[in-house]
Amino acid sequence: MSSPYDPNGPTNPQYPQYPQQGGQPGYGQQPEYPTPQQPPQPGYGQPGNPPPPPPYQPGYPPQQPDYGQQGYPPPQPGYGQPAYPTQPGYPGAQYPGAQYPGAQYEGYPGYPVGPQPGMPGAPGQPPRRSNVGRTVGIIVGVVVVLVVACLAGLYVIGTRLQGAASSVITTLAPTETALAQQLTPSPTLNVLYQDTFTDTPDGWANDKHCIFKSDGYHIVGQTACLSPSDVDPTDADIRVTVQAVKTGQNTGYGIVMRHTSKGNFYTFEITPDGQWGLVKVVNDNGTVIKQFESNSAINTGNGASNDLRVVVVGSDFTFYANGTQLGTATDSTFTSGVTGVVNDDTDTTSEVIFTNFLVAQPQQ
Repeated sequence: MSSPYDPNGPTNPQYPQYPQQGGQPGYGQQPEYPTPQQPPQPGYGQPGNPPPPPPYQPGYPPQQPDYGQQGYPPPQPGYGQPAYPTQPGYPGAQYPGAQYPGAQYEGYPGYPVGPQPGMPGAPGQPPRRSNVGRTVGIIVGVVVVLVVACLAGLYVIGTRLQGAASSVITTLAPTETALAQQLTPSPTLNVLYQDTFTDTPDGWANDKHCIFKSDGYHIVGQTACLSPSDVDPTDADIRVTVQAVKTGQNTGYGIVMRHTSKGNFYTFEITPDGQWGLVKVVNDNGTVIKQFESNSAINTGNGASNDLRVVVVGSDFTFYANGTQLGTATDSTFTSGVTGVVNDDTDTTSEVIFTNFLVAQPQQ
């Protein structure tokens, strides 16, 4: 064994000045150097370390230099193990391919050599099952559920729409039937005479009081204009559309019934202010049989148009305006006679227009 290391003496050129592994106070430098089976210690011979501390006092154990301090020459060829390059990321020199716990894949520090427990391909580890089939099954199931739900929703909506359509049809059917009855005469209606009054029909007066024009039959002043003599039923359903053009305080206009001779007949009249009544004329003297009274079914004012109808059977009279029954009256003075239209007004300038005249047998 050599003498303790003297930092003040000359450097022994034959031995590198290596610090001792786990140096203890009171012991000198050991002559043994690391064997090939021992890996080099981290920090030996690394550049950039500070110089050794100043000399210590004699009599004290030699002070061991810090590991990795500058000033210690690297191992010399022939002493210990050859210098191996330091591996990236690891302190000190590493032996490539060293077989000790934690040996690294070449070029990939930090990864263990060979398959490790828990990794795919490790001994005793069962192969991992693929989840593709399960995922596809879940997707297909969701799609099927959505399709079934959509079809069920469409079925419910279609059923409700069909029910609503049936309800609408049922609701509208009576209205359409009523409208058809208004526009189309009943098949049992026996029409005896009919004219629009927009032409010049035969058998009607056409003078300064009873004037045919393109818009209808005009009556000016107090005048009754009669139908041809052969239109003289005992019972009759008489209809006409009337429009007042110019009226006065005493204007009444409407339908002539059972005109038996000059100055003897009945008249169903309305007034511009919405009243109606039945007048009997005997020898040119008028008598009111049914007192005039107002009814909201009658359109009022100059220019107002009204559809009038009277049904006379025997001594019974029934009166209508615009499809609404106004009332009834009874009189047996005249039992038959021709029909016509009238403007009953002492004002000679009053004027009324008639169109769509019709006489039929009353419906039974």
